Amino acid sequence: MWLGTSGKGLTRLNIEKQNFHTYTAQNSNLLGNRIMSLLIDDSMLWIGHQTHGLQLMDTKGKITSFNETTSFTIWKIYKGENGILWLGTRDHGLIQFDKNLGIIQQYTTTNSNLTTNNIRTIEKGNAGELWIGTETDGLFKLNLNHHSFEKVKSINSNVKSLYFDGSVLLIGTNG
Repeated sequence: MWLGTSGKGLTRLNIEKQNFHTYTAQNSNLLGNRIMSLLIDDSMLWIGHQTHGLQLMDTKGKITSFNETTSFTIWKIYKGENGILWLGTRDHGLIQFDKNLGIIQQYTTTNSNLTTNNIRTIEKGNAGELWIGTETDGLFKLNLNHHSFEKVKSINSNVKSLYFDGSVLLIGTNG
């Protein structure tokens, strides 16, 4: 089990062996100790930091950094189709990311219908759709085929979490 903390690094907990190890910026190549998001992908661990961007840890504990994200806060890491990652960031919008190519696409208030660059959470919708929850401006639906965003006007609260079961979207808000 992996635990990201708000200031004390990243902890790997082995319940069967009843032991743990904590990685910090002081004892490893972690860029920071405030972990905002985690994603396991093919035995690799994606790590989203507050103000230190995105990192990837392999099964041997080697940590790789992605320089183009080093100043970003990564609220959410979501794995989409074809292994492409979607990153919800605090001030840099919604980012489509590939571990070999880096940033493929960045959606912000200047190049899309998003009204904020503070993307808190991401969830798969129906075919060709992603739901985008924002920290300050409610909910959006991204049409992946047309790369267009639609604001859901009835949801104006701060969206913290989303869950889609195939027919119903559950929305966790703060407000």
